[in-house]
Amino acid sequence: MKKCNVGHLFGGAGTALITPFNNDTRGGSLQLEPLIDFKALEWLVEEQIKAGINFLVPAGTTGEAPCLNPSEQIDVIKCVVKTTNGRVPILAGTGSNSTREAVELTIRAKDVGANGALVVSPYYNKPMLAGMRHYFESVASVGLPIILYDIPGRTAKGVPTQLIIDLANDGIIAGIKWASGDLIQLEEILKNTPSTFTVLSGDDGKTLDLLKMCGHGVISVVSHIIPRTIIKMVNAIIGVTPNKDLAQKIHTEISPLIEVMFIETNPVPVKTAMAFLHSNIKPIFRSPMCPLEPKSIEKLKQVLLYQLYNKDGTNKGN
Repeated sequence: MKKCNVGHLFGGAGTALITPFNNDTRGGSLQLEPLIDFKALEWLVEEQIKAGINFLVPAGTTGEAPCLNPSEQIDVIKCVVKTTNGRVPILAGTGSNSTREAVELTIRAKDVGANGALVVSPYYNKPMLAGMRHYFESVASVGLPIILYDIPGRTAKGVPTQLIIDLANDGIIAGIKWASGDLIQLEEILKNTPSTFTVLSGDDGKTLDLLKMCGHGVISVVSHIIPRTIIKMVNAIIGVTPNKDLAQKIHTEISPLIEVMFIETNPVPVKTAMAFLHSNIKPIFRSPMCPLEPKSIEKLKQVLLYQLYNKDGTNKGN
C-alpha cells in the first residue's frame, strides 16, 4: 500500500487557470477574436499564490486552450511562469491530437520554464493502443515530467487502465489527472503504480473520493472561487494532521458551488463567476464558447451569494 503523504511536485491543491480575455479584438470583419488579457492573468496568478495554492495549470481545458493558437498557448504559459517566479510549480497544458504538435508545445513549454506538462490523450482521432503509447513516449522524450490527462467525456476514448499502469511503471509518465469518474479504475491505478506516481483528481466533485483512496491532490476549477477552502479540504486528508470529518464537512458545504460550476460547459460558468466577483476578469470567451444562458446566470448568482457571503453581507473569506 502506497503512502498518501509521499512528496509530489504536483501534489496538493492546484488550479486549472482560466485565460482572461479583453474587449480588444483581432481578425477580419467576419470573425473578431478577443485578445488575451495578460494583466488580468498576472493578477489571477498573484491571487492564487496569495491564497496558498500548491501549483498552477495554465493552457488547459479551463484555459480555453483549444481556442488558442500554439504561440498564444506558449505566451500564456510564459506569463504564468514569469509571474510565479518560482514560488509554485507550473504544470503546462501541452496535449494535442497530433503527436508532432504535442511534442513541439512541450518543448516550447520547457524552454519558457514550465516544471511539467499536462498531456491530454489524443482526442477525436481515437488511436489504437500502440498509437496512444507512442504519443506519450514521444512527448515524454522532451524531458519534462508528464501528467497524463484522461478525460473520455471530451476525448471520445479513455486511456486503458493497463496502459496507464504500464506507462507509470515504465517511467514514461509521472502522474495522471484522473477524470474518467471510474472509481474501480482509480483503485487499480493507485494499487499498481509506484508510490512516487502522482494521482490527481480532475473533477472537483470526485476529489474527496480520490483523497480518501490515497490520491495526492486535485487540479481544481472551483479553486478560482474558493482557493483557501479547497486547500483546507485537501490538507484535511493528506496534511500533517488528517481530519476526514472536516474534509467531509467542507465537501458537503461546497457541493452546490461545485455543481453550479458545471451547470454549462467548463470554463464558461467559472469565468462568469469570476467576472461577477472581480472587475479584473471579464465574461469574454472565444467562439465556439459563448456566454451563459440567462437562467444559468441567475442560478450561478444565487449559489455564489449563498456560498461566499454571511447573512450580514460580510465575505466568508473562502
